[in-house]
Amino acid sequence: GEVRMLMVKDKLHVIIHKKPESGLSAVGGNSVYTYYQPGSPEYADLEAKFMKQDIPQLRAALGIENEPLPLLWTGDFIPVDGAEPGSTDYVVGEFNCSCVGISKFQAVCGGTKTLADVPDEDYFDAIQLTDLMGVTAIKMLDEKNNEVLESVRGGEAQLVDARPAEAKAESAVEEAVPVDTTTGAGMDDLDKDKTIYLQHVDFNAALETARELADKGFKNVVALGDDVRKLVAKGFAQKS
Repeated sequence: GEVRMLMVKDKLHVIIHKKPESGLSAVGGNSVYTYYQPGSPEYADLEAKFMKQDIPQLRAALGIENEPLPLLWTGDFIPVDGAEPGSTDYVVGEFNCSCVGISKFQAVCGGTKTLADVPDEDYFDAIQLTDLMGVTAIKMLDEKNNEVLESVRGGEAQLVDARPAEAKAESAVEEAVPVDTTTGAGMDDLDKDKTIYLQHVDFNAALETARELADKGFKNVVALGDDVRKLVAKGFAQKS
């Protein structure tokens, strides 16, 4: 089978044991799921090693100690026979942050069924996860917002407004440097050695402009879509 540690950023939400049916693979969807809460004795040792040892060591090895963990991700383990008779060891199968499902909602994925078809007990269990994801996502945005505020006001970064003139006129942040990447206006006011937080009308436009700035020699450009731009602007207004 497979043992899944279902994570919301750095918090373990639930442990899932997938036991394959009819000899098929546990990762193919043909499994019986058993759910265990964090701290359950069945997986206490695996949980402690994963949370306290494996995650910090892996982040250091990958050079991402200062980066946030994904909002929703898993550590998937394959149980194998241990060295001692009757014991079990666990081998990492994968770390998954690209296609993680919400198990209690999977029965209504696709087709004509909706969330109304989810049994009440499963729905209650599932929203514990989705509510936690929502709260955690807001916290992550607040942390990033504060990071932008502190670094811009501390002089380590610049907030750059590359939106069209009419958008700048409607809502501008005093601390932002207005630039026009088409004409080059305002570019001389930017410091290539500082982090550039780039505002634009949407994330794709911000990303394209970020690439252009990188081609011009800017070392660290962070693209902000309009939703994040509004949060940043709100943060400046609240803390001015």
